[in-house]
Parts: sequence; structure tokens; C-alpha cells
Amino acid sequence: MRRRAVKAWTWRRAVLDYGPANAGWKLSMLAIARYMNDDGEAWPSQALIARKASTTVRTVRRHILAAKQNGWLHVEEQHRGGRAWKHHVYRACVPESVLDKMTDKDADLADMVAEQAGDVPDDDDDHGARIREYIERFGAAGAYERLAVSAEPVSRAEITAVAAEMGMH
Repeated sequence: MRRRAVKAWTWRRAVLDYGPANAGWKLSMLAIARYMNDDGEAWPSQALIARKASTTVRTVRRHILAAKQNGWLHVEEQHRGGRAWKHHVYRACVPESVLDKMTDKDADLADMVAEQAGDVPDDDDDHGARIREYIERFGAAGAYERLAVSAEPVSRAEITAVAAEMGMH
């Protein structure tokens, strides 16, 4: 199924306006959305999602699987620091069929809100600012794990160069 990664605000609106008519599914998706950064990425535990959605972990897993199969989420499993447990990173996506239904006003409104909140770096430094933000938050290795598979992939060399500029090796 074709899908496109979108910003968190646009995704929340699409889920509410165009998502399946299942209140439990929408509540699980909105619980994930509560933890999304501006780029539409989140990594809450399934137990936390279940608590916020007032449901069970098993139900959350079913909702996530349905969202993944229908193009609403991209789910990446990561292992952290030699630990045996898996860490899930959720990325907001909208199925192509829904994008065709959305009006230009939906995307424009999301961009306008982000600009007013100051969350959109200047166009000329957008790429570098995004890399710097991820390095500051997750370190160079963590930034690479997230950005290498993002909607706009970033190479290890780019991250290493920016980290060096920041004085982080």
C-alpha cells in the first residue's frame, strides 16, 4: 500500500477526519500522536498507549497492526544498548487514497500552525537544523538510527559532519 510520511499535526487531522470509523482505533492513534514530535515520530511503549487510550495492550497491538496494514503508520522495531527488548518507533503516514481526498487547506493549515509556533527552521538551513536537533536529543548514533529511515533519509556521513561541526565526535 502506498503511503506518505506527514507531520504530526496533519496526521492527527487526517486520522480524525478520514480514518476508519472505529472510536477505539482513533483513540489509540491519538494516544500515539500525543507523543509525536513535529516530524510525526513517536516511541511510547504499548503499555503507555493502552493506559492513555483506556484499553488493553492486546487491543493496542491490534490497532497498530491495522494502522500499519492500512498505511496509517510505519512501525520500526529497534534494539537499544544490547537489551533484549524491542523499542518501537512509530511514524505518521497517510495512505495515498486518503491524500487524494484531503484538501490543500489541510496541508496548508498544518504548515501555517507549525510556522506560527516557530517549529519550522528557515528553508535554507532546514536540513542541517533537523540533523543538529536529532544529534542533540539522541547523540550521533541515535540520530542516525532515526534519520536513516525517515521520510527524508540522512546518511551517516552527513550526521558525522554535523556532529563534528558541533564539537561532538
